[in-house]
Amino acid sequence: MANPTTGSTGTGLDTIIDDIWADTGLTSSVSQADIIAGTQAADKMNQYIWSAIEAQNLFADGTISIADIHKINEYLRDNHYKGWVRNHGDDENNEETGFHLIQNDGGSTTLEYDDLVDTVIDGIYHLGFKIEDGRVLNEDGNAN
Repeated sequence: MANPTTGSTGTGLDTIIDDIWADTGLTSSVSQADIIAGTQAADKMNQYIWSAIEAQNLFADGTISIADIHKINEYLRDNHYKGWVRNHGDDENNEETGFHLIQNDGGSTTLEYDDLVDTVIDGIYHLGFKIEDGRVLNEDGNAN
């Protein structure tokens, strides 16, 4: 399927959008409209992540540390929480919204034996939710 959406951060986060479109299991299972909406939501969350990194100059040393993750999380929750929740979306009660339009919908690409879209990328997008006991919680408040 052609890739009508691309990342807009100018960073490595943009490869997430390309990786979603490259997942043949996903593109053969989900409508193009849902993939477009899901990747647009992903790109918006990438913009939020990048704004947190830039605002705090966290990538000056070329790395993102665990302490930086906590700073990114705090920034996202303080500055973009409503937008984060909307763009991350959910898949409860037979209704899918945001990134969840494509999460758990047939993705077949893996990264180090984990499902890329359903586990790895979704895990990245839990970054805007609460961190408790060193674990990032998902949209339902469950530890990941």
